Amino acid sequence: MDHTLTSKRCRIVPVSLDDIEKLHSLWILPGVRKYLWDDEIIPKVLTEELVEKSIHHLEQSQFGLWLVHLLETDAVIGFGGFWPFHQPERIELVFGLAPDYWGTGYATEIAHRLVQFGKEKLSMATILASTDKPNIASIAVLKRLGMEQTHYQSDTETCFFALPG
Repeated sequence: MDHTLTSKRCRIVPVSLDDIEKLHSLWILPGVRKYLWDDEIIPKVLTEELVEKSIHHLEQSQFGLWLVHLLETDAVIGFGGFWPFHQPERIELVFGLAPDYWGTGYATEIAHRLVQFGKEKLSMATILASTDKPNIASIAVLKRLGMEQTHYQSDTETCFFALPG
């Protein structure tokens, strides 16, 4: 089954083993890693492991990680998808963009398309997400999607959001 998604300006493609270098390069950019990896430069082997897990999740449950390409140029500008986070584990919306594309509406466009996929293809009654409290750009995107903050975990400065079906 082809899990490629499209939005107005983007092609959103499930990650493959061929994408490890592109995804790793994106994930270690200072602006991306700040909230995604608590500002750590992760080793490439971790990216490889997560891509392999994503492929498995996609085959088994139709969720995972996607790379975002511009329709016009095919340039990789970000990533998104649904991923298990926290304890107890819960599947959450995740997205991120290369800093050159911040403030352009791409994050909202991509997240909106992923929410649509989550509702229509994954039959998710509620779309969940979380982000660090200082990550005001991601919080703004989640609010534009219609998500509401459900709670806040002060020890980790994590804001939790939900979008009911």
